Amino acid sequence: MGRNKNAILGFLKDKMQKRIQSWEGRLLSKAGKEVLIKTVAQSFPTYAMSVFLLPVETCNKLEDLIKEGAHRVVGPGTNISVQFDLWLADDSQPWVTSSANGMETWTINDLMVVGERAWDLEVVLDIFNDRDKEIIIRTNIDQETLIDTWYWHKDLHGFYTMREAYRLLHHSEITNTSEFEIKIWKIAWRLHVPPKVHQLMWRALSGCLATKPHSATTLIHGPRRAAHGSLGDSRNAQQRRMGSLLVPTGSRMDLEHWVKPVMGKIKVNVDGAIFASDGRFGAAGVARDYQGRFIEGFTVLRVGRVDSAMAELVGVKEALNWIKRKQWGPVEVETASLVVIQAVQSTVDIPSPFGLQVAACHSLMADLPLVTINFVKRSVNKAVHCLAHSSCLYPDRIFSEDNVPADFLSLVMVESSY
Repeated sequence: MGRNKNAILGFLKDKMQKRIQSWEGRLLSKAGKEVLIKTVAQSFPTYAMSVFLLPVETCNKLEDLIKEGAHRVVGPGTNISVQFDLWLADDSQPWVTSSANGMETWTINDLMVVGERAWDLEVVLDIFNDRDKEIIIRTNIDQETLIDTWYWHKDLHGFYTMREAYRLLHHSEITNTSEFEIKIWKIAWRLHVPPKVHQLMWRALSGCLATKPHSATTLIHGPRRAAHGSLGDSRNAQQRRMGSLLVPTGSRMDLEHWVKPVMGKIKVNVDGAIFASDGRFGAAGVARDYQGRFIEGFTVLRVGRVDSAMAELVGVKEALNWIKRKQWGPVEVETASLVVIQAVQSTVDIPSPFGLQVAACHSLMADLPLVTINFVKRSVNKAVHCLAHSSCLYPDRIFSEDNVPADFLSLVMVESSY
């Protein structure tokens, strides 16, 4: 093939362009063009890719895309390179910037306390620069997983899909878009007009409207822009019309305040809190009996920068551990996070850190057949919401009627009076 594979494999581009130009005389809708692009145009390079080695330039572009979102889950740390793997909890630069003699052979477990899954602060503070120290300390170490795994950190569930690739590319375009253009897009999608008018505005603003000056470029760039841009812009408009996510079975969307459980059952409410300025997050749980009386409460405080769903999920997992230790049953657990409820009720294996916490919940639920987890509105979770945001003041505590703060107990009594 010679050295210039980009030039030699250029026949793929020419072949695809000729095929697309042949569609010019056909009256195809946007959906029809999309089908042709997917079923015909994308099949051209398949044979060439199976026979010839891809050019380094193409491979580099693919690698750059993967580096944007592929991160490691830190578990035992035996298979993660300190220097070469992407493992830090920093989206913009997930690798260490420090250097030391022999670091190229170190693995993550060399930075942990011997026999424990916890950072050896003396080692970390002595070796790494200020930037790396801060990020390493707040990078979560999973306590349950047996191996170090990869996950796609751009997705909550850790899965890489073509949609995620399009979303990543679209995000890179948005970052290069001016504030004025973003404002125009927001105004356009908020207009109360028929869907076909939104489609016309999208084509006009995207520069792929089938006008005579654009006819030469629309046929080639229009479908690409459709796949590239509409996944973000059009999807956002459609989601606003579709409304909220499906509510799992057992959830009480009609409730506006806390309701006592039936006789013989305990109700545990769970909530999470994020303390972004400190790089920490917390969670709390409150248990009450069928008369609404306070039984016990707990708080946990963890180091790391996570989203609200992860904080809530950690709270649910700690509540299940708590229930198992107390040997309570039957118990009804309530949380205000739909994402957590749907993940816990799903049977899909999730490779991300979020998924590892879900797997831990599944394992605990298998030992707790009398425990159910339901969704409630945020207004029902006021008392535990207050306790979760106090976890920075009362970290890793167990509260009973004897040591619970008086103001919190008053809030519980008011909430239980309905």
